[in-house]
Amino acid sequence: MFDWSSHAALEERWRSLTGQYVGDLNAYVKRGEEEGWDNAGNEPTDQRDEALGRQVIEVVRAANEAGAWKELRERYPTAHAPLIPLLEEKAIGISNAFFLDDDRVVAHVGGFEVRLFHVDGSSEVLDTQAAGVSWDRAHVAMLKEDAVVVTEGLGGAEVSRFDLPKGNEGLPEAYTALDPEELGLGRVERLRPFRKGKAVLVVAESGVWVLSGRDPKRIFPDEAFFADQAEDWEEGEAYLPNLSMLHGEVSPDGKLIAAGSQDSQHVVAKRSGEVVARFGPIWSEYPHHAGFSPDNKWAFFNSCHFYNGESVKVRRRHLEGLFADGYEEHDHAESLSSGPRVYCSAWHEGAFLLGTSPGYVIAVDAETSALRFRHFVGSTVNGVDVSPSGQRMVVSTYAGFLSFVDLAAETPDPFVIGTGSHREMIRFVRWRDEPLWRW
Repeated sequence: MFDWSSHAALEERWRSLTGQYVGDLNAYVKRGEEEGWDNAGNEPTDQRDEALGRQVIEVVRAANEAGAWKELRERYPTAHAPLIPLLEEKAIGISNAFFLDDDRVVAHVGGFEVRLFHVDGSSEVLDTQAAGVSWDRAHVAMLKEDAVVVTEGLGGAEVSRFDLPKGNEGLPEAYTALDPEELGLGRVERLRPFRKGKAVLVVAESGVWVLSGRDPKRIFPDEAFFADQAEDWEEGEAYLPNLSMLHGEVSPDGKLIAAGSQDSQHVVAKRSGEVVARFGPIWSEYPHHAGFSPDNKWAFFNSCHFYNGESVKVRRRHLEGLFADGYEEHDHAESLSSGPRVYCSAWHEGAFLLGTSPGYVIAVDAETSALRFRHFVGSTVNGVDVSPSGQRMVVSTYAGFLSFVDLAAETPDPFVIGTGSHREMIRFVRWRDEPLWRW
């Protein structure tokens, strides 16, 4: 039995200051959005300091050790800002969060751990170095040593198995003289099975690949990008291009792959590698993320400059054949969202959910580009998904947070920063030298 009464004064202070700050901040944001930021006044000051945050974390630790974490949320609302000094020391980022069903989420924890998180608070480490879920959630891909295995659901019958690329496939002749140690695949960052599980998209440090029954196919960097980079070589010098901000996504029907990196344009290709669109970036500098709507009607592309960014939307029927020089505007590339750098995305009731660098998930209507809602978790959002029923959202961040959120709640939570009525159901916290906490 955990003695909550011994922390009564701390609990009261934390709840009071958290409620005050959240209320003031939400009111400030509402004024800014409705009346203009020049009329919003001064941004509220958070009175919760590092010392208070450290005291609360001691309670979080003790409550978890005592198995009293279910009461923790009711007494101590979750937070981000007062914990930032601790996050800099302790946080293990969580990314690539995908719902398997309404109750279970698979996500990457740190560099090489993959966990299964349950909304009831249970969790387990999976025997894989990377995992991904198909758009229809029928198939799961897992990295097993040097192979990717696709199964029917988690732990179901094996559908296909593919050897990983070595990393040197598909290189132009000019690059073949490089040191073989430079040509490796690198760490696998993301997996996405295609429909029916007969192919897998692999995003690794060396590029974006499609694994199928044939040899691995490098989708990005493509020949044009390699050639462009080689133009900067000095005589007798050769090196691989910079692939910072590398990203890739397959369309729900499996026909197109969107990809790019910091020094490229937005690139769209068929699974054969044939490039069918190359454009942008528009209104910003560095391609950073791409996504599709599950109904195959929309694609969107984010580019960034520092932690700001611009997202453009393209109707799927206009995507193939969209070729334009960098920074050149195009009638079929319309503004979706301005402001945030986007790391991940999902879809909910006609809106793209954008996981952003300031720690918000922003819902933007695909048709009108109007803001639906914003929901704050804290730190850079590096995973977002919506459950099959559409009732729940999962958000994971670099702060080591993974949160299940009730999207069907009818009344706002007074302790949640955001503009919707969404309520956080449970937050997992993964920090260095600590067990997995529930909050």
